[in-house]
Amino acid sequence: MNEEPDRAPSGLSDGLSNPDLKPADPPPSNDPRELALLARLLEHPDDGMSRLVYSDFLEDRGELAKANFVRGIESHAELAVLAKSTSIAWRAITCDERVTCTTALCPARWAGFAAIAGDPRRRSCPRCAATLRYCADLNEALTAGADGDVAVIDLLEVEPRGFDLGSTWSRATR
Repeated sequence: MNEEPDRAPSGLSDGLSNPDLKPADPPPSNDPRELALLARLLEHPDDGMSRLVYSDFLEDRGELAKANFVRGIESHAELAVLAKSTSIAWRAITCDERVTCTTALCPARWAGFAAIAGDPRRRSCPRCAATLRYCADLNEALTAGADGDVAVIDLLEVEPRGFDLGSTWSRATR
């Protein structure tokens, strides 16, 4: 992996600037090494080695809840920690939860969808060409559905409210 620790990758250091991101979305990190690892994961979301390297990096820094989220093994107890220590942009980049797209042939996990350059909260389906949007809340999910996107609702929006969606993910009506 080619990391440039002295310089933050383009698009990540400025808070992942995108008109769909809310102004309150902070940069996912100020650490240039972490930004390089996040950039790699954003470019190649289904790269298991990048996911493993980043999760080990987080664990070495004592951030076990974040490391487990990247590994896809978060628990209810860790949700409160994640809510306080991560942004929606970070969760959209690092998430590997189950997702329902449009057909059974579509990838079953968020990390299996292709990253869309310049937007960490959108992915495209390599099978059906649908656009998926990682939504911060239910209102944003409704907007995504109205726009024709498949909505993936942030884990921290669904779980704390007591919804039980099985995998904690939902698909908005297309």
